[in-house]
Amino acid sequence: LPRLAAELAAGQDEPLPERDLPRNAQLVLLSDFLMDLAQLERQVRHWRDRGHTGHLLQIVDPAEEVLPYQGRVQFVGLEGEGPLLVSEAGSLRHDYARCVAEHRAGLVSIARAAGWSFAVHHTDQSASPALLGLYAALAQP
Repeated sequence: LPRLAAELAAGQDEPLPERDLPRNAQLVLLSDFLMDLAQLERQVRHWRDRGHTGHLLQIVDPAEEVLPYQGRVQFVGLEGEGPLLVSEAGSLRHDYARCVAEHRAGLVSIARAAGWSFAVHHTDQSASPALLGLYAALAQP
């Protein structure tokens, strides 16, 4: 599991884009947020300190959340990570679920500390509820 986490984290140190934003801008970040939380926290704090408000919408493939695989599985990263062969993927499920939950709790904490909203959208569901929730959050004063 530590190797899997290291592989996922490899190549994730690209900084979030720096842009000059209009005063009191409202930001919407849509991502799987499989990134270093300390980096995200620094950036969100930077935006908050400049008077910007925001919303984090985590977009998650259900398979990435629950790791439904059994037996021997080769994971291949989409961002330059090397392949990872696991002899019994099911044996990782409990620890993997804990890591996913801890990571999500970190995202919630970052959003709350900045006074931002946080929501999750699962890709096997209609996007309508997530977008309506985001619309409602954007309408808040």
